[in-house]
Amino acid sequence: MPTKTQALVLDAVGADFVLRDIVVDDPLEDEILVKMKTSGICHSDISVQNGTIPVGPAFPCVLGHEGAGTVAKLGKGVTGFAVGDQVLLSFNFCGKCRVCETKQPGSCVAWGGLNFGLMRSDGGLNIGTQSESGDAVRGLFFGQSSFAGYTIASTKSCVKVAKDLDITYLGPLGCGVQTGAGTVLNVLKPTPNDTIAVWGLGGVGISALLAAKSLGVKTIIGVDIIQSRLDLAAELGATHVINGKDADVVEQIAKITGGDMLNYVVEATGAKPCMKLGWDSLGIFGKMAQVGAPKAGTEAPIEVFMGVAMQKTWVGVLEGNSYPPEFIPKLIEMVADGQMPVKKISQLFPIADFQKAIDAMNNGTVMKPILVF
Repeated sequence: MPTKTQALVLDAVGADFVLRDIVVDDPLEDEILVKMKTSGICHSDISVQNGTIPVGPAFPCVLGHEGAGTVAKLGKGVTGFAVGDQVLLSFNFCGKCRVCETKQPGSCVAWGGLNFGLMRSDGGLNIGTQSESGDAVRGLFFGQSSFAGYTIASTKSCVKVAKDLDITYLGPLGCGVQTGAGTVLNVLKPTPNDTIAVWGLGGVGISALLAAKSLGVKTIIGVDIIQSRLDLAAELGATHVINGKDADVVEQIAKITGGDMLNYVVEATGAKPCMKLGWDSLGIFGKMAQVGAPKAGTEAPIEVFMGVAMQKTWVGVLEGNSYPPEFIPKLIEMVADGQMPVKKISQLFPIADFQKAIDAMNNGTVMKPILVF
């Protein structure tokens, strides 16, 4: 039997999100109906809204991809889950390709279609209908579309967690926290004697910074243009912070590192000027992880000759190169140990205040807004 709920519906690129009543279909054989408790808001959701990330043809649709909730119904073919299980939701992947077999599903060969195609597992286009108009609505964004009180999710997007775990603040572990922390823990892997800087101290960047702190990295530099973010970064473990509006960032990093420059950079803004600054701040054998995603077609603004001479590396990283069924439990342990203080970087908003939550993220006053259903 279909399920009535409320969801944030996006009618077109450039439109506002609207809270509407919808009716969600029953799950297909390999899908799960999840009753959402909370959902983080990620910049990727806003990037679909403003057209930076193309999806579709996908409108009207429900976005959201940092969900935390409870299994409400199971498709007939689903195994490993039961009604009442708590789940955290992450990205979708096929689980069968040569990349997924290496437990690196962030580069699944079917990743684009499974996460941005907004299709059901049988190729269908809709997860339900809007109650007032009767118009169809699409979902399965990142295999979940968590901006809804109830949603259809792919089994691959669901990670079962303990039933007694408080999941209120844990939805962002499925994307933003996973991306930032995974970039440091799974890709860069700095040692305590290394130096690292993070450009952009939103949810992704601050998670990268916290991961570096958990490894005991001696020099951790946070770079942003919003002073409140820099203040929090300093409180949470940055050894140095630089306001990009007020300082010559490369010169400041040279002073901090005694002229050796950086071993590692996490670029989480997707802005070309920050990419260049990050690249120019690398030392010999330095490595930069490009995490922030600019608009398709953007070309790297780097000086190549010295990159060759200094043997620098630029690597793209998606979802922290993580395997969610194993990495999300690791992040839960980090939260429990105080190494990933998600409450400190988050703020809860009732679903009715969704626009306040989006505005707070966009203006930088809140690193990670979380919607409560």
